[in-house]
Amino acid sequence: MTEVTIGIRMTDRKRIRNKKKHRADIISSTKRLIEEYGYSNVTLRDIAEQSNLSVGLIYKNFPKGKSDLVKEIFSSSFWKIYKPENEDLEINSEIELIAFIKTTIDNFIKVHRQNAQLNEALEQAFYEDPDIQDIFNSFNESLLSNIPKLLSNLNEKHIINMNDIERKSNWILQLVDSFVHRHVIKGLVDASDEEVSDFLVDIVLKILSIS
Repeated sequence: MTEVTIGIRMTDRKRIRNKKKHRADIISSTKRLIEEYGYSNVTLRDIAEQSNLSVGLIYKNFPKGKSDLVKEIFSSSFWKIYKPENEDLEINSEIELIAFIKTTIDNFIKVHRQNAQLNEALEQAFYEDPDIQDIFNSFNESLLSNIPKLLSNLNEKHIINMNDIERKSNWILQLVDSFVHRHVIKGLVDASDEEVSDFLVDIVLKILSIS
């Protein structure tokens, strides 16, 4: 292996490290600014100044600008609520289903607490920017598309009836999101996180006709 080859490989590794650092700095700066000033009041120039990078470099990493940034933030902050670490996760019993629902709702509450200011800012952005609406809708569609696969084994074992499961899943998503939002963001529910989680698990099981 020649010195030139070694030098090229080291340069490539440095370039990759720099790109990852730039993306992380841009995302971190965007989150801080949106939390403090609101989505509509933050410009790419603000983000560039906060992250000590150029606007051009932001576009290089996020071609659609702010909407791409929000998509990345939303994905990294909120998708982990639902996406199992093991993508081949199977639910084979009622006990496993209850545990999965409980864990998912607990994570939902936890992530909303960790990102309370960001969540509130993005909610405002949802009503102002069609691109943000598309991101939310795409996220929900991805989540809902995974539910039949997760529950398929329970259907085969006659533990759960898959009839109308898409509509029920949509109800569940809207219910949990709305209730947790009122509890965490608005502080309108006089209960602990654990009490809210247990209450929502019971409601979800009733919607799925499991009690």
